[in-house]
Amino acid sequence: MNINWEINSRINTKVLEECLDNIKNGFYQDLRFYILNYLPPKFRNRVIVIPNISFVKKNLKNYDHSSFSKVINESTHILNNTHKKQLLTTKQKIYKNWSSFKSFIKQHINISNKENILISPHYHGTLGSYYFRNNVIWISPRYERTDNQIFHLITQSLIRKYNYSNKSNLNDKEIYQRGIWKKITIETSNLFKIFNNKYYTKKPKPMIKTLNSEFKGELVKQSKNNFKKLGYPIKPEINKAAIFKSFTTSEKTILKSLIKKKNIVLTFEEMGDLLWKNKVNEKYSLYAITKKIERIREKLYQNGIKINIIHTQRGKGYILYD
Repeated sequence: MNINWEINSRINTKVLEECLDNIKNGFYQDLRFYILNYLPPKFRNRVIVIPNISFVKKNLKNYDHSSFSKVINESTHILNNTHKKQLLTTKQKIYKNWSSFKSFIKQHINISNKENILISPHYHGTLGSYYFRNNVIWISPRYERTDNQIFHLITQSLIRKYNYSNKSNLNDKEIYQRGIWKKITIETSNLFKIFNNKYYTKKPKPMIKTLNSEFKGELVKQSKNNFKKLGYPIKPEINKAAIFKSFTTSEKTILKSLIKKKNIVLTFEEMGDLLWKNKVNEKYSLYAITKKIERIREKLYQNGIKINIIHTQRGKGYILYD
């Protein structure tokens, strides 16, 4: 198993095209990823970066490899200049630990000796992607990914290729809908934990956990607007008539208020007024509000909404990503 590292425009084009396919087929909307034209300082794992949304929109309906050359050239320039030093450091760490990683993988996965890994960092898109081309696996991590996170991505790609080879023709949405994505994620986490405990202290967080625990309410409005700009808006999950039957009066009040507020945060203070009215000064409890939201989330899950659509705005309140 050999490794190479280069910024490859062909792979970066593939990353962008896959991101756009996942917008067109609704995969990113269904899982409530954040579509942004920049990378925020925190909560990056659920962010899909589309750097030039207006330009991409013009070419989104019908495109070929040449359609996004402008975006790819801009991204390559940023990688080779702004992030050059950071990428070099990551590359050096990857090569330094490669023999240990290769030895570990061969003990746990029956991989071909002719397997080649080509790592090509990208600027736009998801936090990491991989593709299979004959005996080459294209690994494309976003530029801020650490060596540990890249090894995790390589592990996931190898599990997908060798343990689920008969599913190679499925796209991301199909993999998710059939439950294969979850299986691959769990297998990767369990296997990589062994390697991680030996060589690293910080463990990469599985995407499934990220989508159910990392929220940034103020990014919801931006993301919803960007989906709408691209012509593929979020499709609401809540069916009021069916879902509200299982909620208590106070839970209905909160959920209806979240729906009414749409792209605006429902603050803790507003929730307190809704729950305790004229006795709010006596009974107000942030803990009680938090537990109320937890119960609402649980009941939404029980009613078929498997992804968390109530996102937290730390220190302020909650917003509905629906």
